[in-house]
Amino acid sequence: MRIWAVIVLIVGTALPGLAQQQVSVAQLETILTADRTSPDADLAAKLSELILTERFSAAHLEHWRSQLPGPRSERALLGVADPAACV
Repeated sequence: MRIWAVIVLIVGTALPGLAQQQVSVAQLETILTADRTSPDADLAAKLSELILTERFSAAHLEHWRSQLPGPRSERALLGVADPAACV
């Protein structure tokens, strides 16, 4: 009985992490512009839920990185950007 409770708890906490939203470069630009004043941790959490559906230029990446509030959001942006480079 306890093992099932542990399994349900583990699965329940893992499922929200699987809910990711696909966005275009334009949508990502909009999100970054709208959340410019958000705390670093909040923006990082939002970015970590995104999947970029298209490639972008190095200029885009440098522009976005220059406007981020801190290192957490920068790591999250790079996590979104890296897979998109292979699209």
